Amino acid sequence: MAKKIKNTHGRWKDQVRDMARLRLSGASGTVAINYAENSVTFSPSGTLGTLADMVGTNFELEHGEYFGGGAYTNIHIHWWQPDVQSYQVSYRYRIQDNNTAKTTSWTNGTVTIGDNGAADAFTHPDDGTVLNQISTLVSIDISSLSLSDTIQFQMTRTDAVAGDWDVYVLDRHWMDLSNGSDNEFSNDDF
Repeated sequence: MAKKIKNTHGRWKDQVRDMARLRLSGASGTVAINYAENSVTFSPSGTLGTLADMVGTNFELEHGEYFGGGAYTNIHIHWWQPDVQSYQVSYRYRIQDNNTAKTTSWTNGTVTIGDNGAADAFTHPDDGTVLNQISTLVSIDISSLSLSDTIQFQMTRTDAVAGDWDVYVLDRHWMDLSNGSDNEFSNDDF
């Protein structure tokens, strides 16, 4: 008899946005497409809500995505961290829940990245290396949502630290529970 797997933790999937393919609102501001690096360059002192200072995208909640109790999604960036500094990224998001009135208000937040803190996945050696870093911007509760609802997301860099840095991927992680059965076993069972 074949064994059946019960996936008790789910598997995580990515929904990726290539930064160089996002549309920017203007030619002047604190963000610019860096075609040579296939990324977006963020300069200091951006303002959330100023179109020329931010990038944005929409994430549609996918078929097979888990929406039950405790479900959440993490939105994060892949970026080239030039050094160890306390950089500020301000973001805002709103959720468009299908079959309801349009959501017009935004949820705002700011996160510190680049200081080897909780938002950063890796520790920068602070030795002149430009590190491929992943930094979490926000975790969003999606337990009351359903498939094809949409998260509208915008971000900018709001610190005053000198120097530019580039983001090459903006994406979100979400849990997929499409694998599973009523039986459970460990790796020791093989």
